[in-house]
Amino acid sequence: MKTSDDINLSILDLMPKDDYSKNILSKRALDLSIKKDEQLDNKNDVIYVQVSLENGGNYGIEHASINEILVKANITAVPFSPDFIDGVINWRGLLISIINLKKLFKIDSMSINTNGQNIIIVNSEKTTIGILVDNIEGIEKYDPTKIDPPLASSTIESKYISGLSKGFIAILNVKEIINNMLKN
Repeated sequence: MKTSDDINLSILDLMPKDDYSKNILSKRALDLSIKKDEQLDNKNDVIYVQVSLENGGNYGIEHASINEILVKANITAVPFSPDFIDGVINWRGLLISIINLKKLFKIDSMSINTNGQNIIIVNSEKTTIGILVDNIEGIEKYDPTKIDPPLASSTIESKYISGLSKGFIAILNVKEIINNMLKN
């Protein structure tokens, strides 16, 4: 049976012994540390979750407004509600309205099936809603002073978009989306 001394000895055996290999390892460590410092350089950066809609592009939702991301939640339809509201879910004992971005943005889709899609629970001020999206693409960040203005669209009102990150990711204005829902 191997002891901890044997294991430590075998780990030390894996470390470079010659100066050339040690130099390469030091340069790699320096490169990694510089990249990390560059990532943390701008304190104004805003972190967002990048999502996508089938046939509808890429969107970002600011991380600060997200409470939770749900997968395959059961949505209960509500009669006489606006078209862009798919229904409600029971989220931790609260009834939360679910907004379908494809319907709100009038995006043509082959299917408007809500099974297998993700619901992002967001809040603004004292209102909490769910936003239905097809895919979660990852987490990104942007500098609010460097985002591009939203492009004109025949289906998406510009008040719902804060701007464009990287030229193609539309940062959603969650507050305006919630305000619109409350008006309807």
